[in-house]
Amino acid sequence: MICSYCGARTNPGAVVCNNCGVILRAGDTEKRLPKPAVKRGSLVRIAAIAVAAIAGAIVGKLMIGVLLHVPPAAGTAIGAVMGAALVYVVSGAKFLYYSNLYRTRHAFLQSRIRNVLSSSEQKYEKVLEKNATAEARLSLAVAHLLQDEVEKSVQEFQRAQKMGAKEPPFFNNAGVALARRGSIPQSVEMFQRASSLNGHHGEPHANLAHAIVQSAEAVDELNTERALAEVQCTVEIDGDKPIYHDWKGLILCRAKKYDLAIDEFNKAINCPGYTKFTRADAHNNIAVALFMKGDIRGAMTEVQSALRLDPSHGRALSNLGVLTLLQGNAATGLETLQAARKLDPKSAPVRNNLGYGMCRVGAVNEGIREFREGILLDPGIFEPYYNLGKIYIDADVLEVAERNLVRAMQLNSQSWETLVAMALIRLHQEQMDAALELLTDANNISKKQPLTLATMGICHTRLGNYKLAARLLLEASELDPGNSEFHAHLGWLYIHEDSITVAGERFSEAISIDSKIPEYHNNIGLCQISNGAYDAALTSFRKCESLNPDFTKTHYHLGYVFALQKNLDLAVKEWEQTVRVEGAFADGHVNLGVAYYQKENYDKAGVEFRRVIGLRQDRMEDFSNLALALSKQGISIRKASRTKDDAKWKESVERHKQALDMFDRALALDPKNVMLHSNRGLSCFFANRPEDAMQEWAIVSKIDPNYARKREKKQQSEFDDSAVGFVSLNLLDRVATIKPRTADYVYQLSPGYDTDSWDLMIDDAAMKDIPELNRQSRQLERSLQALTL
Repeated sequence: MICSYCGARTNPGAVVCNNCGVILRAGDTEKRLPKPAVKRGSLVRIAAIAVAAIAGAIVGKLMIGVLLHVPPAAGTAIGAVMGAALVYVVSGAKFLYYSNLYRTRHAFLQSRIRNVLSSSEQKYEKVLEKNATAEARLSLAVAHLLQDEVEKSVQEFQRAQKMGAKEPPFFNNAGVALARRGSIPQSVEMFQRASSLNGHHGEPHANLAHAIVQSAEAVDELNTERALAEVQCTVEIDGDKPIYHDWKGLILCRAKKYDLAIDEFNKAINCPGYTKFTRADAHNNIAVALFMKGDIRGAMTEVQSALRLDPSHGRALSNLGVLTLLQGNAATGLETLQAARKLDPKSAPVRNNLGYGMCRVGAVNEGIREFREGILLDPGIFEPYYNLGKIYIDADVLEVAERNLVRAMQLNSQSWETLVAMALIRLHQEQMDAALELLTDANNISKKQPLTLATMGICHTRLGNYKLAARLLLEASELDPGNSEFHAHLGWLYIHEDSITVAGERFSEAISIDSKIPEYHNNIGLCQISNGAYDAALTSFRKCESLNPDFTKTHYHLGYVFALQKNLDLAVKEWEQTVRVEGAFADGHVNLGVAYYQKENYDKAGVEFRRVIGLRQDRMEDFSNLALALSKQGISIRKASRTKDDAKWKESVERHKQALDMFDRALALDPKNVMLHSNRGLSCFFANRPEDAMQEWAIVSKIDPNYARKREKKQQSEFDDSAVGFVSLNLLDRVATIKPRTADYVYQLSPGYDTDSWDLMIDDAAMKDIPELNRQSRQLERSLQALTL
């Protein structure tokens, strides 16, 4: 099998591509992205060209025609072309100018950074060759770190420590290296030691706060207060750095002190050391605080302010895309998220949010690819792991789902969504106690989440705790009255309790909320059959069929209604469909066989009864039905014979012998069944075994004299086929269960770029400016991308 997304070969029958992780089976996951709309910049450019063409046409009509002595129409055309061409050329020239300016500046910065770091690295390597010192090791480690050679820097810091390094710069910079490697707990220890040795530098305090927030413990109130205290130290030491106010604001957001957080972000905007980029970061951070406060409109305004200051701010653009999606504008939101990826393809939150947008429009496999990219960029980000787990659960790929969800729980143990998703895996595995334990934890983290309560209700229904299940599901439906699935789950519960009328009311309520779910119509049709409303049931099943022709259960149900209405021909037609699409459904074969039997088509009846025996051998009725069909075949064949020695007579005898074998198997399951003994006796008679026949009829008289008297001479001439009847409808077997849901996909409104940085303490004069130059280089890269949007 070849994956249509990445072209990699996978094992035949594989569900998930081993290379790119997409789901290989057909369905909604195969939906591709919608065609992108025309870009906003292109629309502006087209509008400008159109306006210039109109203005040129007016001028051309008034002046060019006179100057060139041409007709007014020709002057209008010439003016329009000249105006449009002028704007086109000017806009193109503007693009080329800024494009070349940014590229030149970027190349200059990259060259300078490479030269400084290369010469510094060579210098310290030579020093170490002559006289290995801890100071030289530290400087070399910083040079490696500035070149993104994290492992090399960690190794150098370890060597420096063995040589006795114990100054604040060592612990601070070693902590940065460990943090960038992902070893957050070890980095916290390093930053603590740096800040305790020298409280006059803001860097260790800022980094410590950053590391605490980055760790999974950040949701803990004590750790949040601790991080806040550390970042407050940095503000007191150096209040002119916008990043310190941004960090304080973000930690206040975690403490749900949103107004205080916004005050800090405003201080960042007004810091003496601000640039347009730091101001854009601060506006973006205000948007994050406002969103967490519940003010989506205000958040949108602040994100737009950030983008006006810095049109290349990929994170702000990603946040704008998410906010647009939440307001219901899927096409524009997705287009904005795609533009954000183009601006910042190496940002894990940006890639996660794009995956979120793709899943919202149904392109789930495209979302999988973005979530995986986000994980590759930052293995410490929680959201893409959860989102992948959700996708794979919804697709019933439980093993892959569990791996992703376990990692999500390691990164964020306080996510109720992840706990509910894990509980669904346990529910699928029939581990109800484990599922309920996870759901209880989820409810403790986020009280009264309707999805959590409803899933607990489903578990208790499976366990038979119907009263508790009903209370939980009712509470969920009251908290979220617009969720049709909660009413459907209640209907399923009431069918377990045999409260069919109440179940029908719940399915009716579900349909009133969402009439496009075929399972709802199937289920209310079953309730209508039980209540004798056959015409209404037919309407419900036909509606289910029209919504989803692949919902095969309805054929059996339609046939059952037709059989109840004595319309055997239509029942046979539907049940013939049933046995084609539900070949392993024994009752379908039984009822089709009974219908054929009642229509005296014993050959077809025998075929269906044989199929039932192939599916199950634990019911006396199934063997009895086949025995009677074989006996009836034998009688029919005997009528066509002319003598007792011809082929037809012999074939008839053989059929009765086959019937005797089936009667024997039926009697093994129900030895005192007088009907079986009576019918077996008649089959013995037709099989030329009169002594055995008399013995069977004697048994009948002994077991049930009343039955023997009632049958009298008929017992020796007619089979008792009164028990050949349709199998009753088992609602619990035929009701369509509504699959328990995971919570929605999760997104992340991302803070500004500066909040990702770790502060190095650099003594080397040549390398001091490198962090700032790297920041400027990244800004130029985004600015270049922004020109093409």
